[in-house]
Amino acid sequence: MQAMSSTSVSLSLVEGVNAWSVSGATLASSDFASSLFAASLLPYLVLLFFLSRPATTTPKLANFGFQFLLIFVFATIPAGIYAKTQYHEILANVDWLHGGAESLLTITNLLIILGFRQTRPRPSFTSPDVAPVLAETENMNGVSIFVPLLILASVSTSAFSFLHPEPSNALSIPTWAVHTSSLLEWLAAMKLIWEHSETSGNAKWKGMTWAMIPSHTSGICACTYHFFYNTPLIAWIVSLQAGLTLIGNSCMAFAAYRIYKEASTSTASTATQTPSQDSFKIIPKPLEDSDGSFLIDTFVKSIFLAVLVKYGELTIDVPFSPTPGQAAAAFIALPTLANIAKWTIRASADETAKENERPTSAF
Repeated sequence: MQAMSSTSVSLSLVEGVNAWSVSGATLASSDFASSLFAASLLPYLVLLFFLSRPATTTPKLANFGFQFLLIFVFATIPAGIYAKTQYHEILANVDWLHGGAESLLTITNLLIILGFRQTRPRPSFTSPDVAPVLAETENMNGVSIFVPLLILASVSTSAFSFLHPEPSNALSIPTWAVHTSSLLEWLAAMKLIWEHSETSGNAKWKGMTWAMIPSHTSGICACTYHFFYNTPLIAWIVSLQAGLTLIGNSCMAFAAYRIYKEASTSTASTATQTPSQDSFKIIPKPLEDSDGSFLIDTFVKSIFLAVLVKYGELTIDVPFSPTPGQAAAAFIALPTLANIAKWTIRASADETAKENERPTSAF
């Protein structure tokens, strides 16, 4: 998920090895982040409990996606331990293990997205409102897919190392792509869940979108840490990521409870209605693109961003600064504020639209 991008739970404990300590290989070196990651599992299980209640009517595939995150969580434990015992490194510095574990997070996010997409009508060229948008999306995908491929074919690490050589623990393009895709996918999931509040008739789903923001910021923390080549100078980011994971899981658990409570209340109210009462059926808005188009677009953007970050950061001094703390904090804070602003504006627009739809009294 990101959203829960790079969300992890740290359970230590094979032969005294802490898989998630920032430095050192023994249990004694375990830092505060490990406890926070471990604590974040409990509210996540609460989230799964309420999402799985029949009254909540969570799309089956999306519900499975949320559950699938547990596979990612527990896969990172042996991967982290193996990195410590075999490479004497943190998992983030062992690229093939790191990328392999994180790929499970991408799968998680895609399952959630595709699950919520299944609740919406497929796009059709027969619809005059959808056809222009769909055609434009398909055309953009057809053109943009060549952009990252051309970049990959024409650049190399040495081409961008005229200012800085690439450190040995730099993430590979596939691993960077997994991280960038997780952030993009979590944003897509937030949008679909917000819209699901309208198509399902349960407005409390919007609260889930708000609750997903800390998890997205947690993913930004992970990417920021990697952007600075996992330097111990900003090891505090790992603790921040862990704290945001705990906060995000707790917020989503509470949001799921509110969704369940609202759904249960609505079900009870509907059961008491008389047959003469009119029922209002919500017609879901069609998707703007096909599933295939969405997957291609996400893949293209992820590869493009991976190439841009991996090679672009070699041309600037920021990742190699001896005091990277302020820059790292800005990298985390600014996108988070933009994300909050986006949903604040969306909520305001929705409220205005509702006000305009309400009938006015005639005098």
